[in-house]
Amino acid sequence: MLISLLSDGVDGYLARRLHQESEIGKFLDPLCDKISLAAILIALLIVDSIPLWAVILIVGRDLLILSGSYVILRQRSVVLTSNILGKITGFIFGLMILAYAINMRRVATIFLYLSIPVMIGAFISYVQNYIKLMKGAK
Repeated sequence: MLISLLSDGVDGYLARRLHQESEIGKFLDPLCDKISLAAILIALLIVDSIPLWAVILIVGRDLLILSGSYVILRQRSVVLTSNILGKITGFIFGLMILAYAINMRRVATIFLYLSIPVMIGAFISYVQNYIKLMKGAK
């Protein structure tokens, strides 16, 4: 999991730094991140490491973001990128997952609760961007 998180960060950094970003990459990278996150959370749920409500909250949020992104892509041909709050949320999720994976439940729970307000802030920001783009579509 740690290698996956680190390689994803390095990949994104190098793509931007070397000016090798692509529209398909802008779409596929967050999609793959969300699929990986869901798979890891489900695995942690199966081994009874993470609470069900947390998995539902995180995966549900990601499904809403993916759905909105898909609508914008289809109607406006625009790929939304993550904002700083989204990146911070992802970082906190990484720490949380790592703590759950190595059975540091108290630390993981702290990261889980810490991620909630940041996750809500990022989600609100995404919704605001969605509304702006959709109003512009009329």
